[in-house]
Amino acid sequence: MAGLVFDANVVIALFDESNFHHQSALRFYLQSADSEIYLSTITHAEILTHPASNGILGFFVKNIKSAGFTVVDLTDQMSVEVAKVRSKTGLKMPDACVLALALSMNADVVTFDKELFKRTKTLKATAHLVDR
Repeated sequence: MAGLVFDANVVIALFDESNFHHQSALRFYLQSADSEIYLSTITHAEILTHPASNGILGFFVKNIKSAGFTVVDLTDQMSVEVAKVRSKTGLKMPDACVLALALSMNADVVTFDKELFKRTKTLKATAHLVDR
């Protein structure tokens, strides 16, 4: 399997056992053990919001790192790519960041979001719509 860029909804479900989609996210993650897994800095910030509100930010950051996720900085060039993706697809900023990162790294998008999945296909990128 190629490198993977996880959408926030999959990571949130993965780390929250009470989440309705936890088992699906866990199953996909375990099947991806031999792949590099990436998060954009925007996705990383998005998934850290709830843990920050609940006083478990440090614990959550350690778990993301120990689970093998690599956070990729949003560089000046990546900002240009995000703008292009957003312009072509109409995606919201967090989803445009996921797709732009995947395109720049020749990686696959992993999401529960049907709209992101569909828009990924319009730019001829590979996406996995995780079974719910």
